[in-house]
Formats: sequence, C-alpha cells, structure tokens
Amino acid sequence: MALAQYSELFWFPSGALASSVVARVFQHETNTLATLYADGAGTTPLANPLSTSGTGRLEFWVEEGRYWVHIDSEAFEIAVGAAAQAATQQDILDEITRADATYATILVVNNLTGTVTTLSGQVTSLDGFVADALARVSAIEQGTAFLAGLNVDGDAQIANGDLTITNFVRGYRFRTGGAANDVEGTGGDLIISVWSGTGFNGTQHSYFRLSADAQNLQVAGKVEFVDALYGATRHVLDGAANTVGLYGATPVTRQTVTGSRADGTALTDLIDKLTDTGIVADGTSAGIANAWLRRDLPDPLIADSLHTGTAPSISTAQTTTPTAGYIKYAPAGVALTGTDVTGPFSYMGAGNFAIGAGAPDTNYVLPLSKYPNTYASGQGIWSVEFGTDAQIIQVRMKYISAATMFRLSIDGRKVTDLMQSSGGTTPGSGHLISIDFGSATPRRIRLDFSTFPFGGVYIPPTATLWGVPAQGGRLMVLGDSISDGSSQNTGAGAGTWFARAARFLGTTDAWEQGRGGTGYITAGSFATFATRLAADVVAWAPDRLIVWGGYNDSSGDQGAIATAAAALYASIRAGLPSCQTYVIGCWSPTGSPGAGVTNTDTTLRTAAAAAGFPFISPVTGSCYDAAGALVTTHGAWITAANAAAYVGGDAIHPTDAGHVYLSRRITAAVRALMPA
Repeated sequence: MALAQYSELFWFPSGALASSVVARVFQHETNTLATLYADGAGTTPLANPLSTSGTGRLEFWVEEGRYWVHIDSEAFEIAVGAAAQAATQQDILDEITRADATYATILVVNNLTGTVTTLSGQVTSLDGFVADALARVSAIEQGTAFLAGLNVDGDAQIANGDLTITNFVRGYRFRTGGAANDVEGTGGDLIISVWSGTGFNGTQHSYFRLSADAQNLQVAGKVEFVDALYGATRHVLDGAANTVGLYGATPVTRQTVTGSRADGTALTDLIDKLTDTGIVADGTSAGIANAWLRRDLPDPLIADSLHTGTAPSISTAQTTTPTAGYIKYAPAGVALTGTDVTGPFSYMGAGNFAIGAGAPDTNYVLPLSKYPNTYASGQGIWSVEFGTDAQIIQVRMKYISAATMFRLSIDGRKVTDLMQSSGGTTPGSGHLISIDFGSATPRRIRLDFSTFPFGGVYIPPTATLWGVPAQGGRLMVLGDSISDGSSQNTGAGAGTWFARAARFLGTTDAWEQGRGGTGYITAGSFATFATRLAADVVAWAPDRLIVWGGYNDSSGDQGAIATAAAALYASIRAGLPSCQTYVIGCWSPTGSPGAGVTNTDTTLRTAAAAAGFPFISPVTGSCYDAAGALVTTHGAWITAANAAAYVGGDAIHPTDAGHVYLSRRITAAVRALMPA
C-alpha cells in the first residue's frame, strides 16, 4: 500500500478561511468513507470525518488514488499521489446527488445551484448536528438545559428577569422582581471578598459574612466610615487590631479606667479615656477633688488657742553635745555616727531640704523651695512635726542672728502666741534648745522656724519618736511682704496673718511663699509672681492657694497689671487644675486709698473673674465668687478709725495686732466663699 499526503487550503465564498470545518473523505464513486492516516507510514489512523485546521487547511495521508471530499455542503473530487486525474462536471454533480441521497432528505428545493442562497418551504429533517444544536437552544430558552460555559466580550444584559448562579446545592441571585433590588444567597453563608490580583488570584480579602442559619452579619478587618468614598475618615472599627477610633480619633484598644471614685480621680481618668476613643470631647473644667467646706473647718475658738497644760521649761546652750546617752534623730541627709538614726520628721511649709556645702552646715538642713532657692538665702519660714513620749527633748540649731526664732506647739496648741527668741548667743555656732515637758507621755510636737537651720532632735534612750501626718491639705500663699513679714511684726513671715489663718482653716502644711517688694509686674529685689510661680508654687502642688499682691504694682500701668494678672491666673489654671485658688486684691493701709490702689483692686477683680477665681477686696471688703458675682460685703479692712492700731510706723505694713486682725478678716472672707 502506497500512501500519499493530501494538504490544501479551503475558503468560504466570502473569502474567509474555512477554519475548523467538518470534512468527509469518500472512496471514489462509493459512499464508503476512506481510511485516513496521520502519518506516511500508516501507523496512526485518523478519524473520518475530520476537520480543517484553524487556518483552513485540510491535511491527511491516504492510499494513492481519487477521492471525493464533502465540506460545508460542497463536494470536491481530489487526486492523491500519482493516480491523480481531474473530475468532470458530471462527476461532481453525480457525487452531490449521491451524497444528498445518503446524508439528507430534501423534500422541496426551490433553488440550489452551487452555493445555496435561498432555502424555503418546510424543513422536516436536517443533518443531526444541526438538529441537536436547535434542540439545545430550545432547551436553554425554556430553562431545562444549561450552557456548559459562557464567555462574553462586551456588555451583557438580562432583561425582565433575575440572574441566578447555582450548582443546585448553593447559589446566589440578583433579583429585581421584589420591592427593591436584592442580592440573595441560598444553601450556605454569603461571603463578600476581593482578590488582590487581576484574575481572581493573589490574596483574598474577605470582608462580610452573612449567615444562612441566623440573622447574623460578621465583618472582618478594619471598617472606615468616611464622609464620602475615598474621602476623610470619620470613624474606625478595626476588628483585626481590636481598636476603635471615633470622630477622627486615632484608634485605641479597650481602655482601663483607673483611680478612685472617692476622690474623683476615677472620673477624671474615665473622661480622659473616653476622649482618647473620640466618644466625647472633653470640655470640662478641672474642678476641685477635695474642696474646702465650711462644715469641715475647726472651731475658731480653739484653732488658734494657746496650750493650757503645764508650761514646758525651755533653755538654750551654745553646745552641740547632748545629755549623755541621748539618741540623735537627725534630719535626712545629715551623716550619722554612733547611735544616730534618721528622724521620721514631717516637714511642713517647705520642701527640697538640703544640708549645707561645708562644715558646720553639713549638720543642718534648710529648705530650697522658695526664691532664690538657695541654702543661704532661701526659705526661712517652715515647720517640723513629730510625735514623742520623751519628757525632755533637745533641739539642735545653728544660730544665725536675732531673726533665728521658733514657736512650740503641743498637741495642736501653741505655747506662745508669737514667735520667740531661740536664745542663741554666737552667730554661726551650734546650739541645743532643751525643752522639758514635765512628764513622759505621748505628745504631738510642732516647731515653727524662722531663719533656723535645723540639726535634729535628741531624746533619752528610753523614749521614742515617730512621724505624724499633715492635716487639712497643703495651703500656700503667693504674695509680697504683707505675707512675708516686715520689721513691723514679730517673727517675719512666721508672724504674719498667714500662719494664723492657716490654723483657722484647719491646715498644718502652710507654705508662706511671699517675697517683699514683689508683685504682678514688680520684681523688687527678687522676681515677679509669674517668674516665681513654676518653682515656688506649681512644683509643690498645693491643694489651696491664695494670691495676694498688687500694692507694689499700684503705681504702674493698669493695662500691664491686667495682662500680667491674666497670664499668671492662666498659668495657675494650667499648672494647678485641681487647686482651689482665691485672689485677694490690692492692700490698702489707709482708710482713704488712692486711685492707684483702687484701680489696681478693680483690675485684679476683673482678671480673677475672667479666670474663674473667687476674689476678695481689702479696699471694700467685698467677696466675689468664681463667676465674678458679689456674694457679700464685709466692709473695708483698714479704715481711718483702725489704721493706727493695725498699721505700723512705716504706714504700710501691719503690726502684730494688725496681722491678728487680718487673719480674722481673711478667714471670714474665705469662709463666705466656701461651699457649706
């Protein structure tokens, strides 16, 4: 058997290549399909019918000879190999007739010449492939059959119906037949996700899960609520990070509220945490955690009363050698030797205690909490408290001058009304003040100091010494020489109205932070209030603050005073948001104050009201609340009738009696402004 290859291109009448068209190859003058091969050796049979290639080429191997090729309703006689011989026109017509009789039944043919251009009448039978195609199209239209696949290049539209995608177990549909446009799922949860790639590949990000078995929606990842698509983010719920941020706040994790409900710190922290999440905007004012209340103040009849027990015996000796066997309770920072111990002293009225740089000052402490905040010229007014059951105590001091003074109080009652001399002799030398109480019994001891370097306390070895807490919170005054004292009164700052008013107001930790000659715009020999505020006041966090100044500014520009006062009060608000602050106006040492005094008083009252601080006027005795509303008027503090009794020979500063009087007037005014 000699095989030869047939390979030709076929075209449609339109000129297009007849690609992938079914062809049948028959033995010449028979209806028997020829045996075809894919190779010249005849080892690989080829199906018959077969199809043209994608480029319209019909190609096969067959025995040499003549054959008929039927393709697209056309018949072609071909010769393959050496036996090739052209077919006559009659041969072609005969082959068409034979093929039609074998593969189709044509009842009526109106016009069939060459290419069929017209086919009319009733078609009762067609080629099986065409019939099958028609049957499938009909089934699809009737909804009883399905396309195995579908690719659409361009827009697709489904009119007057719903789009359902299903495998008959699970599915979803886009439905327009209801009252709204619905996206529905069936047979399982509905997941909405997006792939990062361009062909449903890459990373799949799943965002929504709609449960099939319950009305439940799950959202995965971060949800941003925006003002418009791709616009500014307003709220964030981040499930992956477990954070929340509302109204533009940075998302935060679940917040833990700390603090105490009793003192208000828990509420403050709650507001802070809610603000962090963005749920609220904090527009609250700080408020006072432990506000002064009139009902909590001590009885004024006994608050400033004298000790009524047996008067102690007090003597001073220029020595640093205690009674033999006594134990030294040294201030913290002083070096210990032998049986010395560090005493559990409660320092009040000052802070930042330090020893001096060299001997003998390394044995003594002084506070550095008042301008200019140095050991030698810092704060001279302060107190120490402790408890002891000793009958005799020996207090070590370094004598400076006649200004080195002290006042002893026993169980809250002062032994002397005014500061008393320390009894020192040689300036710069160490001394021991021996105090004999007459019996060994537990007592609370307080020592108020003025220019008094403190070296500790010695007690008998059989006695004990313990610490005691301060009472009534921390009260502070930021002021001038009316608070800091002058030559017109005893004991400098320890002998002014402030220490006595502190006792009336139930405060043992009273900080006198006045400096003579200073004010809102006047520095004097020291610094203005604003300059001193941070280090002398804010750093020590008072619970209550009285600001009293203005007299040294009264000859200055009222605009400058107003600006300085507003700035000072704002700094107090910012630095001490929970501090209960009172402002006292301009001091007037006469019954006929000048315009500078009255104008300064008015300027300060206006600034205090703007800052939300209560105000007390020495000029009129009027008391104004934090809103600037008049609460009460007690009358001018200094009048023509009492000036001689209360103002010293310099016609400015109060005397000892004047300070007693002022402590009563100021206490009455503060009490009037307190909540009941």
